[in-house]
Amino acid sequence: MSETALLKDGQWSAIDGELCLVTDFRPMPGNKVENGVAINSNTDMPYASVSFKCRKASEEITGFITHKIDFQNLWAIFNERGVGEDEEMLMYWTRKHYKNAVSRFLSAVSPKVIVLICKKGTYKSVRESFPLQSDPVMVHVYALEAIDWLVPDVIK
Repeated sequence: MSETALLKDGQWSAIDGELCLVTDFRPMPGNKVENGVAINSNTDMPYASVSFKCRKASEEITGFITHKIDFQNLWAIFNERGVGEDEEMLMYWTRKHYKNAVSRFLSAVSPKVIVLICKKGTYKSVRESFPLQSDPVMVHVYALEAIDWLVPDVIK
């Protein structure tokens, strides 16, 4: 099976606002979170990769996580909280839902990943791709009946 890889925002934009089912999270060697601080052992490399399925793509996608807050949030779910047998991890990647003009202007250096823990089967049960609309992100969090979620402060 072929796999798509996303590194730069221009590549990620193909799935901007689309609901995705996370299948794996792999920190790069030496990268971790200690005492709430992201540690990147090689600043020339991404913090981690995350594999996921998205209805806009026919194959699994691997995205590279380059922002420390996105890395901390994914780490918190996978390595601290954990995903239960009866749960699944969903995510949105977006550059279009920042709170204000300053955040939108700085979107290239801002976090972009919204992480949700939902009841297993939620991804399959939602209509089409359940894209983020102009509504605040929390409307989607509540509509998906998320058990837990992490939304960067700059995203509305």
